[in-house]
Amino acid sequence: MTKKDIARPGIICLISTVIVAAALTFTDPSHWIIYIRDSFVFSFCIGISISTLIYFFSNRLKMLSLVPKSSALFVFFLTGGFIGTEIGTILLKMDLDVQDHFRLLLFNLLLATIFGGVALIYFSLRERVQRMVEKLIEQQHIKEELDLARKIQQGLFPKASPEVAGLDISGVSVPALSVGGDYYDFVQLGPKKILAVVADVSGKGMSAALYMSKIQGMVQLAAHMYDTPKEMLVNINRRIFDGLDRKSFITMILALFDMKKKEVRICRAGHNKGLLSVNGKIRFLEGGGMGLGLERGPLFENTIEEIRVPIKQKSLFLFYTDGITEAMNEKQQQLGEEAIVHVLKTNWLLSANNIQQGILTAVEKFRGTAEQHDDVTMVVVKSVSTKEGKR
Repeated sequence: MTKKDIARPGIICLISTVIVAAALTFTDPSHWIIYIRDSFVFSFCIGISISTLIYFFSNRLKMLSLVPKSSALFVFFLTGGFIGTEIGTILLKMDLDVQDHFRLLLFNLLLATIFGGVALIYFSLRERVQRMVEKLIEQQHIKEELDLARKIQQGLFPKASPEVAGLDISGVSVPALSVGGDYYDFVQLGPKKILAVVADVSGKGMSAALYMSKIQGMVQLAAHMYDTPKEMLVNINRRIFDGLDRKSFITMILALFDMKKKEVRICRAGHNKGLLSVNGKIRFLEGGGMGLGLERGPLFENTIEEIRVPIKQKSLFLFYTDGITEAMNEKQQQLGEEAIVHVLKTNWLLSANNIQQGILTAVEKFRGTAEQHDDVTMVVVKSVSTKEGKR
């Protein structure tokens, strides 16, 4: 319904009512004011006129949603106009000193407006309160759903650090929202072989979390089907390309630790470079590759690289998402890679879990009162002697 469709009947009705009422008032007021039938017709015209005009102006001011239903509003305007007319009738019948019949007309309009105004305020307030209650209920429902989703997602992460002789392993993921798109996992492929996985789905929230759960199943399946991280990533990319929204992509790093061969094979698809510390000396792990889901096959396969790194005594590996290095403080400054390198240099003798906690503490301390804007996920793997164990 357009503005003209709303306004036209009200304007015509109001003008007609005023003309007819004024003519009857100044010619023979007893003709219309004394009889209930004529009073009802007059009140009806006033009611529909005022209520229609309110709808017209509310629509122009973009406030139509705050106006109560036309039927309820019109009844109150009609009641006010009718009562005003009947009071005028009583005054005439009592033969009081009320000779100015124009005042009776204004009195009728005034009461109609008062009754209608009270109705408008009442229904508008009731509508607002009802909407606020519905919004609170909806928010509570959404919160409960997100809490449930968070519990389900946390259940997808490893419940405990895996046991592999010669390795101290720890992982953690802290979502920025109730659920997130970061993912880490450990896939046990034998008593001395384990695959560490860290991935980051573009975006945050529920959509990223759904992609994350889909990726997890693909990784676990590929890990048991293929021998190398590169083969795993190539297969995962082929499978996920058709099912991934073109605006989304996934970065991932796979690290296959083989304690029998004393080496780790690392392959990353557009992900942050891993960090390696050997006796306190730190360097970034090279090896290129593009993100998953950006290209179906040939280009992805030609750009992705796999590197081999020997596992020496007290070798420390850190794989993480950009939510750590890009953590922001109140001044919109980023934490950066140097801060993480500093934590590793000062804590490399500690256990994997303690190193992990040191990094989380550094991130939280740097962020201060600023909100967490991205998921924080990392995996720490440290080579240890079987006698040393975890400290």
